[in-house]
Amino acid sequence: MYRYNVYVVFAENATKAKTARFPELTQDVGDAYTLTVKDEADTTLIFEYDASPGIIAHEVWHAVRRLMSWIGANDLENEVTAYHINYLVDEIWGIKKQVNKARREEKIDGLSTVRIVGKESERQD
Repeated sequence: MYRYNVYVVFAENATKAKTARFPELTQDVGDAYTLTVKDEADTTLIFEYDASPGIIAHEVWHAVRRLMSWIGANDLENEVTAYHINYLVDEIWGIKKQVNKARREEKIDGLSTVRIVGKESERQD
């Protein structure tokens, strides 16, 4: 019904990854970012390779809040919001494990971006 994309980026340095994708954004806040573009149905989450579950959950909250606002569900009903946070954290944690495994095996270098779509993930390097 609603088409909303969540892009996930893992990088050695989150600020450099943010600058590479969104050079117009000059505020640097640290080791993770949640970025949205006005009037576009997507969010980009940028994490460093060593992001903790807490950091991932923190950024996912921002993405879910934006998603709910986009679809007009502004009251953030507890169970619906919790379900989306749970789903995204689990997906991103799994992606993080895959990315770090590939890094250890030297199959990827630099930035890795994944778009989460329903129950499937689509990798974009």
